[in-house]
Amino acid sequence: MYLGTIEERKNLLLLLKALKVLSYPVPVVAVGKSTSYTKKVVSYIEENELDKYVTIFNGVPFQDLPALYQMASLFVYPSRFEGFVIAILEAIYRGVTVIACTGPVW
Repeated sequence: MYLGTIEERKNLLLLLKALKVLSYPVPVVAVGKSTSYTKKVVSYIEENELDKYVTIFNGVPFQDLPALYQMASLFVYPSRFEGFVIAILEAIYRGVTVIACTGPVW
């Protein structure tokens, strides 16, 4: 699971590039507000035939987020630059394993 605005600095594309090199398919659910960067992400998904594994939800109501966390087996937050991230704490609170960047990932 990925949760956050789908914008370049939050780096959803890095997660998708990692998905591409895995030896077995892993479903990814990305939840967040769409921006112009979303077009780049969707293009990558289509070009690399990942559409069977990646689902993007836009406009998910806040009250539905706990259910998404509870269904997730892993939370990935590949942001290049971030301050305090409530989404990471929420995932930890729900008992979901978290993978996050510790600094800039270019």
